[in-house]
Amino acid sequence: MRIKGIILMVCSFLLIAGKTNADNLQIADISMSPAQELQIAVNLQNTERSYIAFQFDVTLPEGITIAKTSTDKWNVSLNAERAGDHTLGTSDMGDNTYRILAYSLHNTSITGTEGALVYITLKTSQTISGGNYQGKLSYQVFTGAMSSQTKFTDGTFNIKIVADSQSDTPDTPSTPDTPSTPDTPSTPDTPSTPDTPSTPSTPDTPSTPSTPDTPSTPDTPSIPMPEPKVTTFDEDVDDSSTKEVKVTFVVIESSGSTTPTVSISDDKDASGSVSIPEAVTHNGVEYKVTEISEGAFQNNTSLTEVKIPASITSIGANAFAGCKNLQSITINIIVPINLSVVGARGYTRAGGSEVFEGVDKNTCILYVPEGSVDAYKAAPGWKEFKNILPIKSSTGIQTVVMNNGDTFDVYNLSGRKVKSKATSLDGLPHGIYIINGKKVMN
Repeated sequence: MRIKGIILMVCSFLLIAGKTNADNLQIADISMSPAQELQIAVNLQNTERSYIAFQFDVTLPEGITIAKTSTDKWNVSLNAERAGDHTLGTSDMGDNTYRILAYSLHNTSITGTEGALVYITLKTSQTISGGNYQGKLSYQVFTGAMSSQTKFTDGTFNIKIVADSQSDTPDTPSTPDTPSTPDTPSTPDTPSTPDTPSTPSTPDTPSTPSTPDTPSTPDTPSIPMPEPKVTTFDEDVDDSSTKEVKVTFVVIESSGSTTPTVSISDDKDASGSVSIPEAVTHNGVEYKVTEISEGAFQNNTSLTEVKIPASITSIGANAFAGCKNLQSITINIIVPINLSVVGARGYTRAGGSEVFEGVDKNTCILYVPEGSVDAYKAAPGWKEFKNILPIKSSTGIQTVVMNNGDTFDVYNLSGRKVKSKATSLDGLPHGIYIINGKKVMN
């Protein structure tokens, strides 16, 4: 007996279709001074299409960077009037290039057809020279409904640095230096040299005890102080076996974020094929899964297949080391994660090979989004896999036929399990559900 009529929507987060249109991103001309911070707007004009997710790169000239907040995060934010339901991420790609990415777990469209989409705070160095500079917008990929992709044409924007002209003013005091020659009679003031005892004012240097203000640097431990607030919890994940499989999650951000996030820290007894969810719900709170911690699946010889969602932005060192029976990895991320960068919570990540050390890269197949195969073949760590193939999703929609007796757990888009060990979607309201890590329409 076969159960038909289940439509599978394969989630390919950003498959580049390679087409361009009149929609575009723009940054207006900017004027700044040395040692200045200035918030600018990245404007989106989208009169032709509606989008639910996007990413783009901003390349800045030397001497200009994106500023950081008091909590050491990139000072980049969404315009809530246009993208209030979206999750935002910013990464340093090197060479003064920053990648900005946003997506909605609920497939919410960006509001409006023009105006500011993202706000970025720029910072100039103290030593930057005056003149005209140019920044660049590139790798602009926008995702619409049904995973349709649009790639915008690269663009540039102008930055004018107005240098401080005070260097001329010291020349004017140099002219009074000539009267300073009459000051030479002030040489009788040399008796004033006894004023040199004023040098005991150097005991004012004991004001250096103000250096104990440096103990204020222990205030920096106030940064680790939130660490005790970090909590862990166990939740079920999708597994090919019939038993319930729990995975330990570590809360990365909670009270200080409207979108709390978690990291997978321990695979517990996961075996067979495991699908990492984009989100989990614990005690009524939804958490986005954004990291795989250092050593999370290390030495799990029962793991044969793993599916990594588009929400993951960081993979820790040795995360899959020793998984010698791993046969395939499916990753729904268009741009390869940089395996040589430190994650958001300071997890040390390897220069590439240590993440999958011990995995047989001659036989383990790495499935990546169509259009990203070449990128993964060139990326450190990922390029060591001998078989890198595209995820088979030419249209993004397929029909799934289940064999009699097959059971599966059904989750809603919030990551909450709504049906256990099901054989069909009978009895559930019409909508989109997640089965085996993939979106299914009922």
